[in-house]
Amino acid sequence: MAGRRTPHADDGYSLVELVTAMALLGLVLAMATALFISTTRSTGLAQGMDANTRVATNAMDEIGRVLRVGTTVAVTGSATPRSAFVYADREQLVLFSNVDVDPYASVTTLPPKPTMVRFRLDGGRQLWEDRLAPTASGIYWVFPSAMGTADSSRSLGGTVLAAPTGQDAFFTYLDQSNTVLPVPATGGLSATQLAQVTAVRVTLRITATNSRAGKPATVVNTVLLPNVTVTKVTS
Repeated sequence: MAGRRTPHADDGYSLVELVTAMALLGLVLAMATALFISTTRSTGLAQGMDANTRVATNAMDEIGRVLRVGTTVAVTGSATPRSAFVYADREQLVLFSNVDVDPYASVTTLPPKPTMVRFRLDGGRQLWEDRLAPTASGIYWVFPSAMGTADSSRSLGGTVLAAPTGQDAFFTYLDQSNTVLPVPATGGLSATQLAQVTAVRVTLRITATNSRAGKPATVVNTVLLPNVTVTKVTS
């Protein structure tokens, strides 16, 4: 008969069907959320590791650049030049270096002007490079105290982690026979040891400042100092 409604015309979803649909939707949302969180965390870790690696590599490049042109310095009234290293311990070193020497400077009366460079860690274990310039005295260069006020300082951009027990420190010093020169528990190498250093093994464990969470980067490099045994021309 026209106008009669079928028995199930107004039927909707049953309660069981709604609960099942909601449960499935919740499961899909939970899986999507977990995937998003995992992807975000992985991206953050990758970015942090990349930042750590870049900072560690840049810092190592600068340390190597300075060390490779380390140089002895002529001393007034002595035929024996002053050793390239002024101070050296596990986490700090000071040396004379020909880094950034002016290639156009006259050497008629003076040898090339070296720079005293200091690599140090501050209280927060941030890595710094300090430079101290000499003054001329006749045919010699005269330097300030190794721990004196720097003419220029710059951060190398990272936090250096302490060496784990039994592993190499930030700086390890080697003599001509590739033997490690032992650094005392407190203080640095003796004057005799300083004169024997011909290479430095740098083990840099670093975390980039303001980087996202990520494993610290470790970079190791042994830098030779070919100039330390060269007799310097002073006139």
